[in-house]
Amino acid sequence: MYPMVPGHEMVGVVSEMGAQVEGVSVGEVMGVGCIADSCRSCHSCDSGDEHYCETGFTLSFNSKDREGRVNYGGYASDYVVDYDYLVPIPEGADLARMAPLLCGGITVYTPLKRFKVGPGTTLCVLGMGGLGHLAIQFASAMGARVLVASRSAAKRADAKRLGAEVALDPESDEMQTWIGQCDLILDTISNPHDLNQWFPLLRRGGKLCLVGVPTEQLQVFPALIVFGDRSLEGSLIGGIADTREMIQFAHAHGWAQRSS
Repeated sequence: MYPMVPGHEMVGVVSEMGAQVEGVSVGEVMGVGCIADSCRSCHSCDSGDEHYCETGFTLSFNSKDREGRVNYGGYASDYVVDYDYLVPIPEGADLARMAPLLCGGITVYTPLKRFKVGPGTTLCVLGMGGLGHLAIQFASAMGARVLVASRSAAKRADAKRLGAEVALDPESDEMQTWIGQCDLILDTISNPHDLNQWFPLLRRGGKLCLVGVPTEQLQVFPALIVFGDRSLEGSLIGGIADTREMIQFAHAHGWAQRSS
């Protein structure tokens, strides 16, 4: 074992760089997310999905790189990373707000992009924690109709403040109104829960995508998928190109700009 310095959402200023580095200058602000390296030659890496690297990507903390050096994480005083895995931070950005996007932000942005969430689509977000509140903002900015399901009245109020059109109590009769109305359900819940109550909200061909990862097995009634032409999906963080795109998208929509 080796000492761990945690932290995988880093934003900082470039202080030194190697002679062969291109497109980066000392003094620029850059971010590092969960990925610090990958094999760069497998199908996943070639397609910009380094987070599915078939030989395993290198985490930015508590991990060893391909040369056996330890990545100590973002709470260290400085950090060394290959420039191919840097994420440029826009000028004028609020760095404290940018940092959490490098994990939580890309985790929800990736499936929203993959499943073409936008005008004319309806998204249901399950859970209003760190991932859920970002999913609401991204999907709203993309032009989708957003509803949220949470048992917490306070969180339902937050969801509407963040851009959700509807905030549902999963235990209320309101659920019946939304049967067959959703194109995508983004499940951010990390605790054990009943997936089967949510499949009926999907249209034919709709998808329920897991981004939360409960540690216990979840049961699925197959008929809810088969008879609705629905699917159960999963999504991890996101590749470097999508992370860079996500940061620019967030900044363009004004969420992470410094207050004047």
